Amino acid sequence: MNPPFRRICLEYSEKPDRFAKMVLGFHLAPVQREWTANFLGNRFFHAAPRDHGKSTLYSYL
Repeated sequence: MNPPFRRICLEYSEKPDRFAKMVLGFHLAPVQREWTANFLGNRFFHAAPRDHGKSTLYSYL
């Protein structure tokens, strides 16, 4: 992997909200930024609440 591409990949892997904005053109809601921060800090995947938010799913990666 060439150095500039590797640097870009590392930058976006550490900042998924930046990837969503810069590459995909998405603007994340505060709750989505919270989910990504939770994943990065704890390596937990927090799935979006279903229906009325009565259940929460976590998965350790």
